[in-house]
Amino acid sequence: MRKVVIIFLFLILAFSLFFFYSGEFAVETSAQEPNVVPENIDNDENDAVPAQNFEDNKEEEEEAEKPEIVIPISGTESYYENVDVVDNPDDILVLANKKNVLLSDYVPKDLVKLPVFAPGRLEEVQYMREEAATAIMELYNAALEEAGLEIMPTSAYRSFKLQTTIFQNNINSKGSIAKANETSALPGQSEHQTGLAVDMSCKSVGYQVTSRFDGTEEAKWLAENAHRFGFIIRYQKGKTDITGYSYEPWHVRYVGKDAAEYIFKNELTFEEYLEE
Repeated sequence: MRKVVIIFLFLILAFSLFFFYSGEFAVETSAQEPNVVPENIDNDENDAVPAQNFEDNKEEEEEAEKPEIVIPISGTESYYENVDVVDNPDDILVLANKKNVLLSDYVPKDLVKLPVFAPGRLEEVQYMREEAATAIMELYNAALEEAGLEIMPTSAYRSFKLQTTIFQNNINSKGSIAKANETSALPGQSEHQTGLAVDMSCKSVGYQVTSRFDGTEEAKWLAENAHRFGFIIRYQKGKTDITGYSYEPWHVRYVGKDAAEYIFKNELTFEEYLEE
């Protein structure tokens, strides 16, 4: 009987040791097992896209976001080649010319109607940006008070659509796009669309935009005093190769007093001023 008890206890001890070491081995094995990612589950490395793909996507996005230049007049396509789209149209020093084009839907947000304007003009062209409108009325009043001259606004803001009509009329009257473009801007290339430019005239020439304005007392006063109010004669005599347009003594552009003073004293074009 005593032997049976001893054998029984021995068996219990043997089984206990067996289960103890089996569990420890299993724990150690589990702890050492590598962390395997199933093939059907993506990890961060699988999500990564090669750098070249990022560049390709960026180029595609930039191409998609590039603003479209509207060419409303057939035959003028070449005049819009190698041009830049104006990216600061609301800047007082914005440059709109044959190389820098405004988008067709650009309309200044702060247009105000001028209280004084030449008779018989479209209402649409009687607006300027607020700062420029205030300045042109100061110029108008100063000419009256200082010299007894009435220098009248005749055409200020023009929409892209209106400029299209005007340019087409110039093609019809002058016989070619090239001739029209000597004195008239293509849609999107006109300063009038900025709301900062205005054509001035006087009663002695019927308030017309004409070469006869050159040489009048009003034209002389305008050329000598426009800078005092922040304006410049935009298309100067002998500077066609820089500005792209023939001399226009009636066309003044608001650039602010500091810039206008500097341009006047140094006899610069607006293009030359911006390049300094």
